[in-house]
Amino acid sequence: MKFKYLVPYIVITVFISQFGKDSLNYSSPFFMMGLRYLIAGSLLLLISRRFLFNRDLIILSLLSATSTVLWAYGLEYVSFSDSTVLSYTMPLITIFTSWALLKEKGTLTEVIGAVIGFSGLVIFSIPLLTGFLLLGSLLTLVNAVFWSLYSVYFRKMKESNPISVVGSQFILGSLFMLVLSPINFKLSFTNGFVIDLLYLSIIGGAIQFLLWNLMIRGEKINIVTTSVFAVPALTVIVQALETLTIPSALSIIGIAIMFIGIYISQSVNKPKIPNKGLASQS
Repeated sequence: MKFKYLVPYIVITVFISQFGKDSLNYSSPFFMMGLRYLIAGSLLLLISRRFLFNRDLIILSLLSATSTVLWAYGLEYVSFSDSTVLSYTMPLITIFTSWALLKEKGTLTEVIGAVIGFSGLVIFSIPLLTGFLLLGSLLTLVNAVFWSLYSVYFRKMKESNPISVVGSQFILGSLFMLVLSPINFKLSFTNGFVIDLLYLSIIGGAIQFLLWNLMIRGEKINIVTTSVFAVPALTVIVQALETLTIPSALSIIGIAIMFIGIYISQSVNKPKIPNKGLASQS
């Protein structure tokens, strides 16, 4: 893993959910995320000067946009730290999506780690299993599924120019979201809106997505997704410091078990599972 990509990715991503949640005070999810994608895509295509349009790019754009919209709607109901932790169930999901779509061989410890990680998710989610918290949690978890899927497509398109791929998927995704932006439309054009939009579109949009693409191109998806599990832990710490509150015991235990599961699933020198079985059933 190239730390020149990993370290800035982690630093940027720790604050994305916080800016995303704050942005919902000023704008509706479809409009805010559509505008975010449009700005990010335009910036990247100004650099690459090449717009890509093919079947894989269309699928990538739909998966990415759907993930982003679900993430934004989930943020309306859960805290930014809960959103980040739930989103980072993605490494567990990617174990199976990479088998299914990329035919990358799975391992026994990946399965064991996934089971342990999922049990941690269940424990972490217990305080969230009521009312709107449950709805927000479900939206965020489905977002993780789509995040996993578009990460697989990033890997699938690794031979294409990364700036063109990310820029093009942003533009196509923005069209999808802006067309639907009249749904519950809201806009309050303030300094807060501008600050949130700039962070989400440039730092947490163009730069963050490009860093993610570059990491996916250079390593197996399972390795990349595990390398960034520091993000939810740091996000929980940031929220605790900002609010001067200590996370519940269930939350701490759940997060710890999730990370143990993810670590186990990505440990090296693991016995390979034959191609038949889980990999061939997909």
